[in-house]
Amino acid sequence: MTVIPYLTSALVEPNSLTALSLAGWDRLIRCARSAGLLARVHVLLDERSLVDRVPGPMVPHLTAARTVADHERRILSWKVNRIERALAGVDATCIVLKGAAYSMLDLGLARGRISPDVDILVPIASIEQVEKALQDHGWEHIKPDIYDQYFYRHWSHELPPLQHRDRGIVVDVHHAILPPTGRLRPDPEKLIAASIPLEETRFRVLAPADMVLHSAAHAFQDGDLTRGLRDLVDIDGLLRQPQRKVLE
Repeated sequence: MTVIPYLTSALVEPNSLTALSLAGWDRLIRCARSAGLLARVHVLLDERSLVDRVPGPMVPHLTAARTVADHERRILSWKVNRIERALAGVDATCIVLKGAAYSMLDLGLARGRISPDVDILVPIASIEQVEKALQDHGWEHIKPDIYDQYFYRHWSHELPPLQHRDRGIVVDVHHAILPPTGRLRPDPEKLIAASIPLEETRFRVLAPADMVLHSAAHAFQDGDLTRGLRDLVDIDGLLRQPQRKVLE
């Protein structure tokens, strides 16, 4: 059994890990950490009351990853709140995407998932207003190079990433979910029109089917497969998620 099957077995059938050797656990821990899924493995074991059956030397690795992921999730809510505060004077629809949306909706796949950045989608007609509001509240471009600025503004589906100069919060402001120069160009106006209000905030989230569409687009057209398995785990979690959970 190679390294990847150890991890896929952990994700598909966590009960199988109770028969894993210490050497197998060593491989699994290293592979899961590299894939950004170590905390997720802990979640799956914890949900099945199997953490006590993990070999003692491996428990600290799982526990530490879960502790970090839980902390990052709490911080994520604060990050979204700070962005909401900065956009208070902007009259534009604003949709929270990907990990931040999963967390704010308390979806099962958000447990153990780390989302360092916050991604939002706004109408292209409002993108300059949104950018200015963020800059007025302390966000600055991470990539000030003239070439990078030109590339993002003319060829990409998002602004150059912005990071708060004091808090370190990174926000990616999208006007579409795929580049306008690509063969596939989902209509952002339809995505925005079908979006759902996020309770107790000014934000919205994509409709359930559109969440799957965006996750798949990100996984297969982003160009970076470093966390490709985690992207597949996201898609799997969204497909298994009852739509009523998103709509409640």
